[in-house]
Amino acid sequence: MRIVKNTIGICLCIMLPLASAMAGTTMLSKSVKNGERFDISLRSNPSTGYTWMLRTLPAQLMLVSARYSQSADCKAGVTGCGGDQVFSFKGVGTGTGKIELVYGRSWEADTAKTEVMTVTVE
Repeated sequence: MRIVKNTIGICLCIMLPLASAMAGTTMLSKSVKNGERFDISLRSNPSTGYTWMLRTLPAQLMLVSARYSQSADCKAGVTGCGGDQVFSFKGVGTGTGKIELVYGRSWEADTAKTEVMTVTVE
């Protein structure tokens, strides 16, 4: 019985931090042709200090551009109205890799959300 309790305790010690790390993480996948461009569009509100930042870019991809567009619903001069951050990528070599984008404040260690996309360039 003691072995079972210890085993359960060890499993919880391993699984809880992993579950916590995965909270707020979205995982997606995509296939593209070599030379093909594609976009990732994410809701954002930079007036709060939060912005999407590229953490990981695999060698198979090149970041072409990153831009922000305010929502069409926002009235001119209104502070605090969100929009979309759009990251454009291009396949530059065959293989599979992961793009990791984090939503947070550049001066803080913690992130609010993480988007991970596994991309296969054919």
